[in-house]
Amino acid sequence: AFQLSAQDVSTLLKYRRDAVLFVLNNAGYAAERAIHPGKQRSYNDIQNWNYHLLGQALGAQNGEFVGFEVRTEQDLNEILDRLRVVKGVNLVNIHLDPDDLASFNKDFSEKLRH
Repeated sequence: AFQLSAQDVSTLLKYRRDAVLFVLNNAGYAAERAIHPGKQRSYNDIQNWNYHLLGQALGAQNGEFVGFEVRTEQDLNEILDRLRVVKGVNLVNIHLDPDDLASFNKDFSEKLRH
């Protein structure tokens, strides 16, 4: 879903806003995958971006954008400590298992199975 609105990071940079964005990166549409478990559907997989590098692509200058990449709980804890004081746009790219999704999404997807 973030890829549909990623350009709004440029607006945050333009107006010099301080923000923290968390991208829950499961490389696609986990809720859709849950509707048809065990069936690989290529349309549920998206091109996996380096979200933590987005500031560079959008022309951020020094200090305007900081990107973080999270692969473990320890990574996340360390980054959260660093984010106690926020300056500029901070984007945290949290890598999740492709089938990881919230319990309410899982329940809803099960109801949609056919």
